[in-house]
Amino acid sequence: MASIMDLKRMCETQECCTADCPLCRKDKSCLPDSLPDNADEIIDKWVQEHPVKTYNAIINQKEGAKNE
Repeated sequence: MASIMDLKRMCETQECCTADCPLCRKDKSCLPDSLPDNADEIIDKWVQEHPVKTYNAIINQKEGAKNE
């Protein structure tokens, strides 16, 4: 289930209502009262495709690049 923090993180990575925004519908804004009925599913899918970058993940990624 999507949280308000997930919605905030998703919105911070998008320009307001661009073609790239998965929540944007024609002539609608991304305000909570205008979100689509399946917004929870859309946000959950986006979260799975865009995991949070943690400090540990960044370090592991840098160490993996050094070992190659």
